[in-house]
Amino acid sequence: MIRKLLITGLVAVGLFVLLEFSYRFVFIGPKALNPFAVNSYTTLMGSRHVKSSEFPSVYYELKPNLDVLLRGVPLRTNSHGLADREYLLKKPANTYRIALLGSSWTMPASVAPEIAYQSVLEEQLNARSTGVNYEVINFGVEQYGLGEIIGTLEHRVLAFEPDMVILAVTPFTALIKWFDRQTSFQPPADSAPIFQSMVLLQLGITEPPVTNDVFPDAINNEYPGWQALFAAQLPAALYRAKKFCDANGIDFVFMFLWFQTWMATTEARITDVLENLQIPLVDGASALADGVTNYKISEVDRHPNAAAHGVIASEMMKYLETQLELKPN
Repeated sequence: MIRKLLITGLVAVGLFVLLEFSYRFVFIGPKALNPFAVNSYTTLMGSRHVKSSEFPSVYYELKPNLDVLLRGVPLRTNSHGLADREYLLKKPANTYRIALLGSSWTMPASVAPEIAYQSVLEEQLNARSTGVNYEVINFGVEQYGLGEIIGTLEHRVLAFEPDMVILAVTPFTALIKWFDRQTSFQPPADSAPIFQSMVLLQLGITEPPVTNDVFPDAINNEYPGWQALFAAQLPAALYRAKKFCDANGIDFVFMFLWFQTWMATTEARITDVLENLQIPLVDGASALADGVTNYKISEVDRHPNAAAHGVIASEMMKYLETQLELKPN
């Protein structure tokens, strides 16, 4: 009897291990054979790649000079802790600088930096330049909400002397509540995804390694709450960003990003705010909502893939070619 139970248990464990590996192989691909790559499949907050910011409203930042993997793709930062190539703090002569603010779509998550929309945009601008050097400096950080984004604008961006600021927002950005931080950020313990079951996680049996312990009460998963947060926080962020940019002689642009257009009631309210504040809109969501092309990394990882980043860069170029002197396309 004991022997049968032991054999049954061993078979069950073997089948679960096979299921786990099969799931990882489907989800990750051949990288599932590389334990270092598997261990990178976590959120930024579950990694060791963030540090406390000196500014309470920014809360946390990427560590400088990173050259690591996150979700199987490179994450590289410069000496300023930005997920971008190295830039001088002082703007060089004959240079037009664009500061890009956002969260995971902008950092970017799950694609290599050289195919991210800001890299593509910078390359396209310089390819069509009439003599000006264009720099698109990326301040995006995964899991930033509007509070962290506005804090970054007010405390970190101005030192780079930008000519334009682009605020890139996804619906998830509005799920992060805007806190008045009273305490400094404490990095969570490192997670080790290689020792965690992706199958149990997807079944909801286990919890992600980083949850609301990092952002207490920060994530609002209720749909009515999402719409209320979006409608309340985004206008406040737009007003504050526009006021800051106007005071410093910087052009300000709002870009909405998602795989589908926003809801009619939300669109009407935000459009009114944009018109009242005279803020240009680049609607990347409408460009990605063709209903045919697969623009997601996967159904599990819903970040934009390389094709989506190309579309976002094209939509941004359509706006910039009306504002800048560029060679014909």
